[in-house]
Parts: sequence; C-alpha cells; structure tokens
Amino acid sequence: MWLTEHASQRLQQRAIPTAALELLRRYACIQYSNGSRIRYFDRRSWRQLMQAVGTSLKEPERLSGLYAIETETGVIVTAGHRYRRIKRDYQPGRRQARRRSHRSHSLQSRR
Repeated sequence: MWLTEHASQRLQQRAIPTAALELLRRYACIQYSNGSRIRYFDRRSWRQLMQAVGTSLKEPERLSGLYAIETETGVIVTAGHRYRRIKRDYQPGRRQARRRSHRSHSLQSRR
C-alpha cells in the first residue's frame, strides 16, 4: 500500500490504523471526484464488511465514518473521519427524485 508523506502524517494524527485502510480498499464504495477516488463506507458496503469480519473488530463504529482519498494509480493522499455526508453524482440505474424550484412551482400554479 502506497502512502504519501501527508497521508502517513494524517493517519498518525487521526489515530487510523493502516489495517483500516486495507478494509477500505476491500469493502468501501468509490466516488470519483476531480481525478481522484474517495473511498468510504455506505450502508451496503458497511453490511458487507460486518458480515465478512463481524465481531473481530474492536471498535467498528470508529471505522464507519472513515474515508480515504487516493489517486488514479492507487496512492493514498489523505484519510480521515467523515462528519458530513459525501454528495454522490448521478449514477445510471439509481432512482433520483425530481426537483423543482419553489419559484417555478408557484408560477405554474398561477396559470
């Protein structure tokens, strides 16, 4: 596993073990952003991890908010704990709600 100097500092500062990064690589979902990959656990990948590893993890809730950003070649740039959700782009096959602005809706009702 390749880490930049910045990533190794962040792992140490945020008390993230390198074994957790391996779990991210195996089970986490990927979101592409600005030429890099964001790996994080969503509900589906978290369930897969819990089924595979189960009770052998000491503090699984600490891993649930973990994320890592890596380059296209697989070098990890940084890692941390999420405190905000990751906004996903449109993905084919996923159902998304149709949104209308409040203003356009009020104009249509006047007509």
